[in-house]
Amino acid sequence: MKLLAVLTIVTPHVNYVAILPELILIGGALLLLVSGQLVFAKIPTAFYSIGSGAIAAAALVASLVIWHDVQARGPFTTIADSVAVDGFAIVFLVLVSCILILASAIANDFLVREGIDGPEYHVLALLAGSGAMLMAAANDLILIFVALEIMSIPLYILAGWTRGAASRAKPPSSTSSSALSRRPSSCTGSLLCTGRQGRPISPR
Repeated sequence: MKLLAVLTIVTPHVNYVAILPELILIGGALLLLVSGQLVFAKIPTAFYSIGSGAIAAAALVASLVIWHDVQARGPFTTIADSVAVDGFAIVFLVLVSCILILASAIANDFLVREGIDGPEYHVLALLAGSGAMLMAAANDLILIFVALEIMSIPLYILAGWTRGAASRAKPPSSTSSSALSRRPSSCTGSLLCTGRQGRPISPR
């Protein structure tokens, strides 16, 4: 019994409402990815664009709900003080959601023109947006590091991803820019693992 008591893992309380916009983006990205793989018929590119915009709009609504909560009860921290929900974080939650809505609206013509008919573009954009939201709300350097990787890796793939039609050759400049931009981020991410910081906000 003593051994079991020693091996017991104490997990922090998770306020899922505080991270609901990020969960919506991640869950929506997985849903788009799975739908593209399980449906045998060809899905129009506009379907993924509309779906991505709807997911981002849902994240925007969740961000506004959190905004109302912060206005009513004040800023707070959650998940062992690793996530801070305050005005700074909410501004970026709303901003990233609006950017994703705009990106999904203007991406359809580009994807059709390049002959890209899968959900990969929208999945990567949604995952990068979730990382940006987590990074804005992060209250310690470990979460900042994790959020940075969630945001940056999809962005690097998007920077080097100009697949286009099968008959076109991939421009080497896009691949080079993607590889070169990854190197300084690896050093930055390593430096983030060496410390801890936090905002003076009371937990809830």
